[in-house]
Amino acid sequence: EFTMLEAYQAYGDYFTMMDLVEQLFREAALAVRGSLLFEFQGRELDMATPWRRSRLDELVSEAAGRTLTLSDEAGLRAAADEHHVLVEKGWAPGKILA
Repeated sequence: EFTMLEAYQAYGDYFTMMDLVEQLFREAALAVRGSLLFEFQGRELDMATPWRRSRLDELVSEAAGRTLTLSDEAGLRAAADEHHVLVEKGWAPGKILA
């Protein structure tokens, strides 16, 4: 199965769309579960708490345990190797990071 939602808002930017998606999930939780606090697959979820907003490089750096940037291709390749992530020779830094 695959479900996708594509939405746009006039004069809205990606921050506007982040707010929209967050509110959409809150409304869905209320409609389906009747609460913003519920258990799902053994985990307690709190949809009332604002979502963390981070850039991809921040999240990958956190997971890798060191700062990784697009300007440090050697560092990206080394981190990928340390974490056993297959990286092909011609990949650009953005593809390695993603």
